Amino acid sequence: MIRRPPRSTLSSSSAASDVYKRQQKMVLTYANHPQKETIDLQGTIVFPNLELEYSSIDFGSVLNDSEVRSYMTITNTSAVPVKSSWYFDEDPAHSRPGREPPIPLSETFDIVPMRSVLGVGESEQVEFIFFGHKGRSAKASAVCVLENGPEYIVKMRGEAAAIDYKFDKTELDFACLQYESSAERDLFIHNTGKVEFTFVVNTEPIKAPRVCVVQPTQAKIAPGAKQRVIVKLTPGMPERLEKEFLEIQIAHLEPEKIQVTGTGIFPNAWLSLPRQLDSTYTEVSGIVADSNDKFESLVLQEAECDRRCFCVHLEE
Repeated sequence: MIRRPPRSTLSSSSAASDVYKRQQKMVLTYANHPQKETIDLQGTIVFPNLELEYSSIDFGSVLNDSEVRSYMTITNTSAVPVKSSWYFDEDPAHSRPGREPPIPLSETFDIVPMRSVLGVGESEQVEFIFFGHKGRSAKASAVCVLENGPEYIVKMRGEAAAIDYKFDKTELDFACLQYESSAERDLFIHNTGKVEFTFVVNTEPIKAPRVCVVQPTQAKIAPGAKQRVIVKLTPGMPERLEKEFLEIQIAHLEPEKIQVTGTGIFPNAWLSLPRQLDSTYTEVSGIVADSNDKFESLVLQEAECDRRCFCVHLEE
C-alpha cells in the first residue's frame, strides 16, 4: 500500500495537484556476457483529495431544545475515486473539570452522511446538525478521513438559550385628535437575548370604526438589535379610546398586549360672552315660543281628527 508522503516534503505544485511522477532507470546485466540493457521506468502516483466548502461552522445561538442544520458541499478534486468517513474529536474545554457533566457529542452534533464514496469530479452535500440542550454550549471538531489520503478538520460550535426581549413602552397614547384624522406613534422592540426571533403584530382587537395600520406587521430581530414599529391610528368616532389594544406575539410565546389610548374630537366653539337680552331678542323669542305652541296644538287636532275618522269607519 502506498502512503501519501507528508505535505512538508512535497513541492507546492505537486501538493496542489496530488499527482506525483517518478522516473528511474533500470539496468539489466547478463551473466557471462558484457552487454547491458537500460530501461526507462516512469510511474504516476495519484492520492485521493477533497475540497471542502468551509473549514468551520458556527451554529450561533439557537432556542433551547431545538436544532439547526447547516450544509457544506464537498468535491472530489483528485483523479481517483474517494472513500471518506467522519468522526468527532471533542474539544477539551467541553469536558473541563468543575463544569456540568458534558453531554455526549453524539447527542449534540450529527453529520449526514457519515460515510460516502465520490467518483472523479463528483460533489455531494453534507448536512451538519446541532441540537441545543437547554442553556448549554458545545465545541467539537468533525474530522473527515480519506482512505489512503489526508484528514480534514471542520471546527464546530453552538449554544442554546432562551428568548429575551423588552418593549420601550406598553401604552401608546394618541392624546386628542380629530376623529377623522390620523396620528402616528413609535414602538421599539428590543432583542436582549442571544437568539434571533420573529414577531407578529395583530390589529384585530381594534374594531371598526377605528382604523389602525401597523408597519411592519412582522419581522426578524437579531440578538442585540431593535425594531421600530410605526402605529397609525384613526379614531373614527368623537369619543374616548380606553379598551383598545394591539397584540404582539414574539416567536412561540404568548402574545403581549399594548394598550392604545386617546380621544377622538371634532371642531366646536364655546362662547363665554354674556348674551344681550334686548327688546328685539325678547320679541323674537316670544314669536318662536308662540309658533311652537300653535304647531303643537295643530298636531294634536290632526291626531284627534284621524282618530274620529277611524272610529266612524269601524262603525260602518
